[in-house]
Formats: sequence, structure tokens, C-alpha cells
Amino acid sequence: VLVIADVNIGNATAGYFTHVRLTRLVAGGSIVPIYIADAHSVRSSALSRNANNQEITNVGPTYLDTHGADGSTVVTYSVQWRVEGQTGYLNRDSADTADTNYGRTASSITVMEVAQ
Repeated sequence: VLVIADVNIGNATAGYFTHVRLTRLVAGGSIVPIYIADAHSVRSSALSRNANNQEITNVGPTYLDTHGADGSTVVTYSVQWRVEGQTGYLNRDSADTADTNYGRTASSITVMEVAQ
């Protein structure tokens, strides 16, 4: 299956990184991070940095997952995210005002079967 995440995150403070990672939950199992770095770092699927606290950054990891590809296992996908030592906001900036100069966004996960 092809997993496409479209995540929009704002930070409370400018200059901090937002870490996003895709995860897989297999029926009866635990949450497993997928599509992450092998290095000894934080192991993210994608990473962004907001220039200011009124900015919303789009992060969109895409991953072709072959786990359970035969359809015999129920698989649920999700996104985990965190902002480096700060407060993060999903689908909005830190101001969250009705002022027309600011906005709100939407996020999604699309999962589609890919024929082999």
C-alpha cells in the first residue's frame, strides 16, 4: 500500500524543528514507526522548521509499505509529530486568530492499494 501523509503544523516559537513520522499498527500488535532514518538521531519520516510563529509548515512523507500487502492482516496507519522542546499546533499557527491574514489548514492520510 502507498501511504501519503499531508500534515500541517505551526510552532509556538520560531526556529524549532518539527519531527513527523509515519506509524503502522497491526491488529493485536503495537505501534511501529515506519519510513524512518536508520541513524542514531530522532528517527523522523520528515522534518521541517518554521521561520516564525505565525507560519504553518507542510510536511508530507510518502511511503510504499509492503507489510500486509497480501490483505491477510488489518493495518492502521497514523502520524506522530512533535515540536523540538516547544508547543506545536496541528492545522493552525500559534496566534489562532480570526484575522484574515492568518489561516487554518487541514491534514490527511491517504492509503491506497498498489497492484503488483
